[in-house]
Amino acid sequence: MDGEIDLELYTISIIRLNSIFQKIEDKKIVTDIISDINDCFNDLNQIYEDILNELSKEEININEYDPFFENGMVMFPEYTKSIDETIGKIDDENLKVALNSLSDLFVKLIKVGNEYFEKRGAFK
Repeated sequence: MDGEIDLELYTISIIRLNSIFQKIEDKKIVTDIISDINDCFNDLNQIYEDILNELSKEEININEYDPFFENGMVMFPEYTKSIDETIGKIDDENLKVALNSLSDLFVKLIKVGNEYFEKRGAFK
């Protein structure tokens, strides 16, 4: 990763997530939605793992991480809230499980963001 966040993959993941919300609202085929959630989860999890790897290094590229987490600390809680609200509106247990895994990943990203800013002495 060379100190850079894969912003293209992140952007694709967020677009996919917004599409997932729309598909749920439009009552599209659940198995297709779950497949999209799994793809989104895998991409975001890869970003999460890359971030953990980079943040464990001696030097980090704050020009990448400051803006990413500044935005993320606003957006990640909003996505978690939207996912939780969506879970409350659906009946399919498999869809709920898939959405919960995505919500849990956003919670992990929030935790890493908080730790990042604490370490930098600039808690957000």
